[in-house]
Amino acid sequence: MDILLWLGAQIVWTIWAIVSWLILQVFWLLLWSLLPICIAVVLCALAAERVLGKPLVRSWLSKHAVAVVDAVRRRIPRVIFTIWAVPARVLGWFVVFALWHAVVNLGRTPGWKPWRRAWRRRWGYA
Repeated sequence: MDILLWLGAQIVWTIWAIVSWLILQVFWLLLWSLLPICIAVVLCALAAERVLGKPLVRSWLSKHAVAVVDAVRRRIPRVIFTIWAVPARVLGWFVVFALWHAVVNLGRTPGWKPWRRAWRRRWGYA
């Protein structure tokens, strides 16, 4: 019985380690890809306020922010429905495939170069 308990604990720990690693990777990916964009947006807004004036820039931002929020509100239900419509097995296999693909491609690069392949295909000896 102790062996089964130990084995179950190891399986749960492994699953938790993989899930927490994925969550952490997604977090850092989002942080490092969105943070520079957010900083650039803030700096551009401040520069536009100095050049064009605060009332004009703020009215433009509020008008366009409402349009963006409305577009997101229209799209979110479709995305949620699409995710819920996909069976859990398919989502699970997608995650497994993504992990497998990432592990396999860590040290492997394709043996062909795109330009060389395109040139050979163009002249008929691909």
